[in-house]
Amino acid sequence: MAKTPWGDPDLQGSWTTDSAYAIPLQRPAQFAGRAELNDDEFKTKVDEITTRRNRALHVGDGGIGAISEDAAWLTRTFRQTSLIIEPADGQLPPLTPAAQQRQARAPRG
Repeated sequence: MAKTPWGDPDLQGSWTTDSAYAIPLQRPAQFAGRAELNDDEFKTKVDEITTRRNRALHVGDGGIGAISEDAAWLTRTFRQTSLIIEPADGQLPPLTPAAQQRQARAPRG
């Protein structure tokens, strides 16, 4: 992974979720240890997305849908089991002690 001059991971760039529809941030338990869906799981996911999209297209009176017919973003997805790929378990890492202290001092409400 590229690093900044001060040694942190270099995360510069444009980060969009346009092509990451229906990918959870953290890896669900049923996919533990796997970064990608298998063929059957991916087919099920695509079928569910297609069903939701078609339902949304035909909501309301006269078949007028809640979304545009060209809502291509509702059909694109990947086999990833989570948006988080590092750490390898696909979960948010625990907060550092300093972050836990800041969180404890933060106002609530």
